[in-house]
Amino acid sequence: MKNKCGRKRSRKSKKKKIDDDRQNIVKRKVQMDGSVWHEDPNIIYTGIIIRREKYRGRKRELVDGYLVRWCDGNREN
Repeated sequence: MKNKCGRKRSRKSKKKKIDDDRQNIVKRKVQMDGSVWHEDPNIIYTGIIIRREKYRGRKRELVDGYLVRWCDGNREN
């Protein structure tokens, strides 16, 4: 379809909605015991999920995950 000036109208593209199985858990609190980091298992660390991101896993493949800021200031995938 053309305008009065002879130029073609641009049509809005339909955005595809991506179905994602993961829940939106950004800004939620998480807890982890110290045994994960080879420390005393009685110590419990709390953190806040900052954002979703993809990172390299153990076998160098891309993994969907979250970035967590822990109570001691460290950030971890």
